Amino acid sequence: MIKFGTFTLDIQNRQLFENDQRVELNPRYLDALILLIQHRGELVAKDVFFDSVWPGVVVTDDALTQCIKTLRKLLRDSATAPVFIQTVPKHGYRFIAECREQTDPQPAITQHSYLAIAHPGWRLFIGGLAAAHWQACLAVY
Repeated sequence: MIKFGTFTLDIQNRQLFENDQRVELNPRYLDALILLIQHRGELVAKDVFFDSVWPGVVVTDDALTQCIKTLRKLLRDSATAPVFIQTVPKHGYRFIAECREQTDPQPAITQHSYLAIAHPGWRLFIGGLAAAHWQACLAVY
């Protein structure tokens, strides 16, 4: 996940969030945002957009212009005083905001984190304190 401003981009799940609220975005426009963020700080030429966002489809500069305009609107950005997307006239665009990569910590699983009780045809997993309680109960029998 990549955080920038009040936004979080989950590239793997292809979702954009603002303050934990999902932002609806056209799939091609999401591709354009992902492309910009993956190359943040670098000029992304128009041809690269066309090849990556609209592969095999003939589109005009107007399609890219509309895409960037929509992204700016969703991000509440401005072409004249950009915070996120900078225009490089006649060449392309550059993502200029600071980004932070965030990874969701995975909980550590230890041998005592769960108890598996096997019975023919089913299996029950009990976690945490409940597992310790069940272990104590089973020890009695």
